[in-house]
Amino acid sequence: MSFNIKVKQNKKTGEYYILLPKKLLAKTGWKTGDQIEWINNKDNSFSLVKYNNDTVTLGGNKTY
Repeated sequence: MSFNIKVKQNKKTGEYYILLPKKLLAKTGWKTGDQIEWINNKDNSFSLVKYNNDTVTLGGNKTY
C-alpha cells in the first residue's frame, strides 16, 4: 500500500499539515485528533508514529 499525500499550509497560521487517506487510517486504527510524530528516516522515506508506539513507514521499506 502506498500513498502520495500533498502537504498543505494553513494560510492564517502558516502551519503545514497533511490529510491522511481513509485506507491508511483504517489500516492503522488512527483517528482524527490522534497525535502523530513525523520522522525523517534520511533515506527518502518518513515514519509516522502515534504516541502509543504504532508505526507506519511510507516509502522505502513499508511497514504497516
